Amino acid sequence: NMFAIAVSKGLQYGVPLDEFVDTFTFTRFEPQGIVEGHPNIKLATSVIDFVFRVIGMEYLGRTDFVQIKPIDDGDGDHV
Repeated sequence: NMFAIAVSKGLQYGVPLDEFVDTFTFTRFEPQGIVEGHPNIKLATSVIDFVFRVIGMEYLGRTDFVQIKPIDDGDGDHV
């Protein structure tokens, strides 16, 4: 909970979301491993890694760290 508050405060004070995504993707600690139930992310090195991969993909359109690239449906939305 405190980590989420710190990230929220950072965003409110102007830290770019890209900075958080770049900093926290690929952080490594347990639990780590196979991800079930997500169409694009199949492996994560920690829970924080997974969360910031999802945020990066959903809010920034980044696909450089997902295992399965989303399909663009033609109007800019990913399927």
